[in-house]
Amino acid sequence: MDYDRVGARYDDEAVRQRDADPVLTALCRARGCGDGAGMRVLDIACGTGIQLVANARRLPGLAQYGLDLHEAMLRAAQAKAGAIDWIRGDAAALPFAAASFDFVSAQYCFHHVQDKPAMLRGLARVLRPGGQAALVNIAPWRMPDWEVYRYFPGAFMRDAVDFWREDRIAAELTRHGLSVEIAYRDRRRVHDLRERLAFYKERDSPSQVVALSDADFAAGIRRIEAALAASGDRKVTSVSHSCTATICASKA
Repeated sequence: MDYDRVGARYDDEAVRQRDADPVLTALCRARGCGDGAGMRVLDIACGTGIQLVANARRLPGLAQYGLDLHEAMLRAAQAKAGAIDWIRGDAAALPFAAASFDFVSAQYCFHHVQDKPAMLRGLARVLRPGGQAALVNIAPWRMPDWEVYRYFPGAFMRDAVDFWREDRIAAELTRHGLSVEIAYRDRRRVHDLRERLAFYKERDSPSQVVALSDADFAAGIRRIEAALAASGDRKVTSVSHSCTATICASKA
């Protein structure tokens, strides 16, 4: 996806947290700093700053840094919160000194990173002793009945290459001295399939649909149209299951 192109409207479809990061708030509570005072936070691939702005509302004492590769996303973030440091940079080459942050987050971005080992190595490097990191992403292998995969199977084939399984990420983080826990959250939604057809035809979201070849995209649209045609005038609902994995890593 060209995030410079969609930066101005990214917030409309973004799946990031709209509340303060729960792993971060738990860490602040454990340290006895209710407003986050003294805590330094980095959000890798911060996008338009949705998560960091939500953190700031709940924990105004935080010192926060947002890193993203795309200038349009950072411009949108800067317009929301000038007090947060917005930095253009590559997730695989974090431009920060070792032991710089108490908390590092990376939401829905890992599959976009080309040099994944470098990103995980860098994350472990910039985390302070006693700090935590939270990597959040979908878990493709646990959600074969996701609507996108059902109608656009080429999206799963691509994700099977771009994503790492959670145990592989955990093993890499463990190799860099972090202890890891994984939690899963399942969601099921019911959609009106005619409305979803109009949504997919826009081809702006989700990123899996945007990244499809024209042929795979057209084939998926035909699958939805065929399902609607077979129903006649009846309303057709689509039950979609998604699964989110949160990989929480701690540094001793």
